[in-house]
Amino acid sequence: MLIIQRIYRLALIVQIRLAQNRTDLALKEVQSAKKWAQDSLLVNLAESWVGLRIVSPPWDVDQTHILIQ
Repeated sequence: MLIIQRIYRLALIVQIRLAQNRTDLALKEVQSAKKWAQDSLLVNLAESWVGLRIVSPPWDVDQTHILIQ
């Protein structure tokens, strides 16, 4: 039960860090958690959240605006 609580706390901390635009701290939390819970689905999901924040979108905002008009 203790491991599950740690994983839930990790997910909450990662969401808070991402809401604060502190991607570096969220990534640090995920990397730390991967050492002790790398098979956890929730840890993998948190890693995906951070990855989505790190990768820039493949489209340009100006091109998207043109397509919408």
